[in-house]
Amino acid sequence: MKVGDLVVLPSNLNRTIHFGEIKGDYCFNPNAEIPYYHYSDIRWFALDVPRDRFEQDILY
Repeated sequence: MKVGDLVVLPSNLNRTIHFGEIKGDYCFNPNAEIPYYHYSDIRWFALDVPRDRFEQDILY
C-alpha cells in the first residue's frame, strides 16, 4: 500500500463498511498497543456505509 491508495474496511462492530485514503507512509511502532504495531495514516471519507447498499457480488 502507498500514499494515495484507497482503503475499504468492513466494520467488526456492525454490518457497515468504511472507505478511506492512505495519507501517510507505513509505520512500525514496537511500543504500540497490540495489534496496532503496523499502521499508516488514513483519511476516512465515508464511515458506516450499510452493507446492503452493495450488490452481493461486490461484497464477496
